Amino acid sequence: MNILKRLRVQDAVYWAPGGVDAKGRSVYAEPVAIKCRWIDKAELFIMPDGSQGVSKSFVDMDRLPKLDGVLARGKLKDLPASVLSSTAGNNGLPNPLKWKEAWKIRATPRVPGFRVKDDTDPNKTLLRAIL
Repeated sequence: MNILKRLRVQDAVYWAPGGVDAKGRSVYAEPVAIKCRWIDKAELFIMPDGSQGVSKSFVDMDRLPKLDGVLARGKLKDLPASVLSSTAGNNGLPNPLKWKEAWKIRATPRVPGFRVKDDTDPNKTLLRAIL
């Protein structure tokens, strides 16, 4: 078994960004259960716009994270119904940011292994979300 896969032993829920609605509010795709390694750590990092930010957590994911997506630690079945229900968000879509335990992805660095040509492969590249 791959070392990166063995490290992802924690559960999380991921909402991919879905763009914006007619009023300019963020909308999100349906939540997906993922395997990850969640590390709570405050550390200075460079955001995509070049400014500096302080992280809340680093999450090594089993899929390519999208900037402005949302992550919450835990299992999909354990999340509050208000976050998962279609009435919780904009235009009948879920809004995970209404829950205090959900965090927006602010950066998505990739750390490929040696001799790796495809840096989107979760078995050969560390796919990290910085919250």
